[in-house]
Amino acid sequence: MYNTVDELVQAIKAGEDSFLDFKEIRTKGNQFFFASKQKPGLELAKDLCCFANTEGGVIVFGVRDDGERIGIEQDQTDVLKRLIVNTAQNNVEPPIGHLLIFDWVMIPDSLNILKRCLKLEIKKAIHNIHAPKGKRPYWRIGDHCHEMTLDQQARLFERRGMMMPFEERPIFHQIRKKLFKANFFLNTTKRDMMSLWKRLIYHWSNFLSTLSYYQGMKQINVIPLHWDCFYSLQDLING
Repeated sequence: MYNTVDELVQAIKAGEDSFLDFKEIRTKGNQFFFASKQKPGLELAKDLCCFANTEGGVIVFGVRDDGERIGIEQDQTDVLKRLIVNTAQNNVEPPIGHLLIFDWVMIPDSLNILKRCLKLEIKKAIHNIHAPKGKRPYWRIGDHCHEMTLDQQARLFERRGMMMPFEERPIFHQIRKKLFKANFFLNTTKRDMMSLWKRLIYHWSNFLSTLSYYQGMKQINVIPLHWDCFYSLQDLING
């Protein structure tokens, strides 16, 4: 999305829309925040979820709401990247870091002076609905993010296949982690194998007992599987 600088500049000039959002970077001492009055982590978490829950999109950091490119200082780049990664992994449920693509670009401002900006692309989520931690999910309508109602969440779940039977759903990271932590699959396999082993021995013993009553079988030596050792059918009949 917006693969060239020219495409991105033209989109910025056109203004924010369903696929594009601007973030102005401000600093005060050691504090780092955006132009809005919300906490940076909360605002960013909401915007990341907003695009992922809709059709994906791009956030351009270093651009004012009016489209003017003001850029990001060199010493702010690492701080901004850490903020985005930390928010995506720790402030969004489920984590959304795998849907992000970072691209630092040099964009000319209105005076044709190149400014360093960050183009952050958020891919559309395929299976999950993402939400800021402790809050409802958001999605993009026009150029704003809106909180989803329960009915809207249910409809989105249905469209993304989350209403399919449980055994057909993908096993996501947290579920898989808990299952393996409890050794669920390993323990289940051991129990099943022990039960099957006991049943086989039980039926095999019954089969041998039945055969031992037939007179014609006395001349045949069979080595059956038993609990402790191996026997021949002749030994069982004579013993």
